[in-house]
Amino acid sequence: MKDHQSGKKDDIKKKRTPYGKVERWLTKYPSWKTRIETLKAQLEHIPGLAQRLDLVPIYGKGQPNESIPNEIIRRFQIREKELPRLELRVKLIDIACSRLRAEEKELVRLKYFEEVLNPSIMAELNWSPRTFYRRRIEVLDKIYDALGREDAHWWFEGMEVESAAD
Repeated sequence: MKDHQSGKKDDIKKKRTPYGKVERWLTKYPSWKTRIETLKAQLEHIPGLAQRLDLVPIYGKGQPNESIPNEIIRRFQIREKELPRLELRVKLIDIACSRLRAEEKELVRLKYFEEVLNPSIMAELNWSPRTFYRRRIEVLDKIYDALGREDAHWWFEGMEVESAAD
């Protein structure tokens, strides 16, 4: 629907993109991927921990060490809660970024995943400051649209609480 007086799209239904939030999601992406790898590595050791738990009463004296069952429980909780949430976030961002053109992907990689400074990005992409800021906004809009706009908040909720714990 067009607004005939201004020639711009009618944004009554389409709310403004929360650029800061989308940028935080993109900036957190590399740390989410690292955390997924770490969690998967930790989860690989659950069978070894469980075996140690079984051996303690046989060869040790008294009750099994409480830290081992607590660690097993903690790792199962990670598998049930944190890991699927992180994997979903990474997958959603991968899907959203797959819809971008090559130079837009390069902007996302440099600015958000590698945290290169804006002047260096402008030089690498051979963009003027005006082009850089305009394309940055366009890319953030595209990503937010691909994530489902307001629905994206549901997938990324609680992130600010997690960030404070980092």
